[in-house]
Amino acid sequence: MNRTSRILVFITLVFCINACNSDKDYPSEVIPEFTEFNFKDFSFIEGVTYFEERLVPMDIENSEGEYNLNDGSSFRVTYEFDTEIKSTLSETILFNLNSTYSLKGVFGGCLPWSCAYNYAYLKDEIAYIVDNNTDLISLIGEVDTLADLQLLLRTNRYSGLFYKKRNDGYEVIASKSSCTHTIKHLLHVSLFGDFTVLETIENKDRGTVC
Repeated sequence: MNRTSRILVFITLVFCINACNSDKDYPSEVIPEFTEFNFKDFSFIEGVTYFEERLVPMDIENSEGEYNLNDGSSFRVTYEFDTEIKSTLSETILFNLNSTYSLKGVFGGCLPWSCAYNYAYLKDEIAYIVDNNTDLISLIGEVDTLADLQLLLRTNRYSGLFYKKRNDGYEVIASKSSCTHTIKHLLHVSLFGDFTVLETIENKDRGTVC
C-alpha cells in the first residue's frame, strides 16, 4: 500500500469512525512502508553494522523433486535495507554471515505452505541471528524510531498505517490480515515493545477460506 493509498484509507477511517466517535483523537501521521526504511533509520545497539531479513522455508526440494526438512541453511534474503553496506563486506565476513542461520523465526507465514522469518546482523564483524522476540527487543533497545516501530509491528503480523507519539510510546492504527479476515486495531506500543489493543476499528470478512 503506497502513501496515497494510506491517506485515502485514513480519510475513510476517520469519516467512518468520527460518525460515532466525534470526541476521539486518532493517530494521523503516516508510518512509512517497511521497505522504505534504510539501515540508518533503525536504532540498533552500538556496534551493529549490517541487518537483513530472511525467509526460511520449512521444506526444501532436492534434485529428485522430493521435499526434505530444511535445517535453516536454505534461506532467501527478503530485505537488506542498504545494499551498499553488503557490497563492502569482505568474503570472509560474507561467508560467516551466510553460514549463520536458524530454522526458527520471529514470525511465520507463507500459507498454504510454511516458512519462518528471522533476522541476521553483524556486530563488530561477528554474525548473529535473531529468531525470537526477546532477542529482537534486545537488538532494538528502546522503540524510538519509526523504523523500530514498523519492524515490531511487522513481527507481530501487523502493518502500521498511522501513528501518534506518546511519552510512553506510540498509539498506532495498524492492520492485520488472515486468510479470512482483515482487522484494523488501535494499538498502544510501549517504548519497550509491549503491545496493547485499545480498540478494534474494523473487522472485515474477506470472503475467503484457508
